Amino acid sequence: MYGYFNPLKVCLRNNELAIFNAYYCRLCYCLWDKGGQKARFLTTYDAVVYNLVLTIAGADTTPQVLPCQKIATSHKKYYKSDEIGNLLADLTVLGFAIKVKDNRADGETLRAFVANFLFRGLCKRTEKKYTELFAQCDASIAEMDRLQREGAPIGDVLSAYASTMENAFRRFFDVGDEYFALINRIARWTFLIDMLDDYDEDVKKKRVNSLIRPDSPTLDALFDRHYTELLPFLRGEEEALRDAIDAIRCEMPEWLVLYKILRHSLATLVPAILRHEDVRFHYFRDTYLRCRKASAEKRINKKYEKNPMYYKGHQRV
Repeated sequence: MYGYFNPLKVCLRNNELAIFNAYYCRLCYCLWDKGGQKARFLTTYDAVVYNLVLTIAGADTTPQVLPCQKIATSHKKYYKSDEIGNLLADLTVLGFAIKVKDNRADGETLRAFVANFLFRGLCKRTEKKYTELFAQCDASIAEMDRLQREGAPIGDVLSAYASTMENAFRRFFDVGDEYFALINRIARWTFLIDMLDDYDEDVKKKRVNSLIRPDSPTLDALFDRHYTELLPFLRGEEEALRDAIDAIRCEMPEWLVLYKILRHSLATLVPAILRHEDVRFHYFRDTYLRCRKASAEKRINKKYEKNPMYYKGHQRV
């Protein structure tokens, strides 16, 4: 789960935002029940996007809407017997465990160490519960790395990742192929965006990335020199995702919520990455960044009160 889907309030109306929050809160509470307060930080909006597909397919129903509890725990009792909520929580933890293992293989030892320190017990319990699925996903990730090292076409790499996600959901849900096709396309899009987002860092750290070209040390250079290849490919991926969501069009409010979120992602992510903006979004991460910004502004205001002439035209505007 990468966190590339942002349910902006400008896109969703009040009732639509409430529907989205119902799914998100359920996942958050289920993770909290499994791994304590810290496990809530594993929640991403990506999991809710997949959950919306399952609800439209008839494999789930809209969870009840409850007010968010940041400290109190009384709402967790409502999700003790929520099979789908707990399953999605397990899949979220499983995906995180595979990502940690991948980080370690890429040489990101500090990030892997911190993740292992905080979530080792939760990850181990989940891996043991889904031993076969974890082994299959791990093998698929290794196959993706092999394809990228050998210079396979980017479409093959995206297909390998998307098939991994699709097969994981096929293991637990029996719905129509058109819904799994949408899950496949959502997975392709998120992994493609991840490769674009990580391009400069992957070049610097010499990590595998199917988009990397020897003559393009930066993402800007890649688009300058290879736009005739990249733009048609990106348009093809966008059109395929739009066709997949249109193929399951219905009158359910969940479909409209999913449609708006996906269209917003298609319209904004690539331009934002090219502007070198941070496109990953996570509720708890965003809350932390906003608190950090408010704290910094408070410090600047105090310094401005002591010496307004110095800070005029400098940090304060």
